[in-house]
Amino acid sequence: MSLLEKQHTQTTPEHDVERLSPHTVELFQQADDFVDDLQMSDTFLLVAQRFHVEVDEASPRYSAPEYWNTVRFVAEQEISAGNYVGDPSLLRAMHIAAAAPDFIHKQALLETEDLNQNKMERAKLDVSTFNGYLRDFVAENPDTSFDSFIELLTAVASEGISKHMVESAKESMKIALVGVRTEFGFEQKATRANLKWVRGTAAQDLKGIDYIVEGLEVDIKSSLEGVYKNKSDSIIDKAYRIGFNRHVTLYPYDNVRSDYPDGTFRVAEENLVSKSQQLARDFFVMTRELA
Repeated sequence: MSLLEKQHTQTTPEHDVERLSPHTVELFQQADDFVDDLQMSDTFLLVAQRFHVEVDEASPRYSAPEYWNTVRFVAEQEISAGNYVGDPSLLRAMHIAAAAPDFIHKQALLETEDLNQNKMERAKLDVSTFNGYLRDFVAENPDTSFDSFIELLTAVASEGISKHMVESAKESMKIALVGVRTEFGFEQKATRANLKWVRGTAAQDLKGIDYIVEGLEVDIKSSLEGVYKNKSDSIIDKAYRIGFNRHVTLYPYDNVRSDYPDGTFRVAEENLVSKSQQLARDFFVMTRELA
């Protein structure tokens, strides 16, 4: 069954994958084929054997977290080794397709209460890495439909999760893409404002550092309320808060209806102009406050 056919079995017409560009669908079909082939490769079978992971498709362990953690790990090693070249977006799609089931399993793992510190940090790092793959893909394909991408990613993740997890997987993908949209929206506005910025690493993300902007460590929030700890603080007429050790928490003036009227990840030009000016003013004030 093709990825397109798999998606049709679990979505509604208004969120049909056909709203995505043919290029995006083709990329993920190729990525899906890559994951299928990877699972039959000698490299994968050897790694699975080394870590005592069951690889029999008929086994209940086929959808177990350990199996898909191994798929993600081997895929990352193979792609990072330069064994695949070509369209950068295809490599992003391959990373996403291989890691999507593991992402859902890791999200479920993080909801458990008896998780030790090491496992929690490892799971958070893998989740952050997956979000980075999504952000990279969206940056290369900003006209991707937000709603349809959720459906496609859910279909990709459903390869390695049980049926009762599909709805929670869809919600997890939506939450992840909301964060990706906010961060990529910030990148578009910061670039237009001529701010100097770089993305934080997955390890920095665990410390609340999404970006280094004009030399400041910045944590991006999807709402103004997320910037302030107390409700009374949210009435302050600032979209940022400077915390301990010059760490900045920032709301990048993100508004879903006005910033993304066509339902993609590209900020509307009119808003891009006005909000980039607001960001430029904020960072000018911040750098003076911290001078």
